[in-house]
This record gives sequence, C-alpha cells and structure tokens, in this order.
Amino acid sequence: MRRTVLPVTAMVLAAALAGCQGADPVAGPGTPPPSTARAAAYPVRELPFTLYTHCGVNEVSIEGRWYDAVAPLSDGNGNPPPDWDHLFQEGTMRLTSPTEAEFHDSAGHVVTFRLRPGATEPRMICA
Repeated sequence: MRRTVLPVTAMVLAAALAGCQGADPVAGPGTPPPSTARAAAYPVRELPFTLYTHCGVNEVSIEGRWYDAVAPLSDGNGNPPPDWDHLFQEGTMRLTSPTEAEFHDSAGHVVTFRLRPGATEPRMICA
C-alpha cells in the first residue's frame, strides 16, 4: 500500500504547487510582466512638434528619420481634414518605440506613425 500512496501523493502535491504559483516560473518572482519590461526598455520621449498638414497628414520626418501615417488623413482633395489647421498643426510627438511615434495636439487629435526603414526623403513633395 505504501508504494501506491507515495507516488499519488507526490503527483497531487506537484499539481497543487504548479497551480498555485501564479508567477511565471521562468521569469521568477519580482520580474515585471512582459509589457512593463518592454516599456521600461524603451522610455517614451515627448517632443514639441509642428506637423506639416498642407497636403493632409501622410508622413513626417522625426529626427532625420521618415515615418508614414498608419491611417493617413485628408479631406479627399489633398488637404488636411476640416478640423485640422491648414499648413501646420502644433502639438507633441511621442516616440513610443524605436519604430513608432504618435502625434497629439490640444484638439484631441492622435495620429500614429510607423518608421519607413531606409527612407531618406518624403514619398511626395507637397506644393
């Protein structure tokens, strides 16, 4: 009888301990969750920013690197949408990762931009 009880008790104990841990056994206690760890690895930077809007909100150069708008904005005729300033929109550019940035302004507009790797100039010259 002892031979049967010992293995069963060990299996029940192991299952109970595994179910109660709650923490990632690989990461260990005190390790932040992956999303927090990623955020800590790339601190968000905010820059005062003047966004050129004359031909709509399509692309932007930030610190010498070109980014495309994830969802370009225009009025359908190559101008900014009606609730945007024409020529320039003042706001803040938040560099949220090595490849993404977000423009925010006091009107509540938010535009996400993604890095265009290898780009050295705009896609189009707006006249």
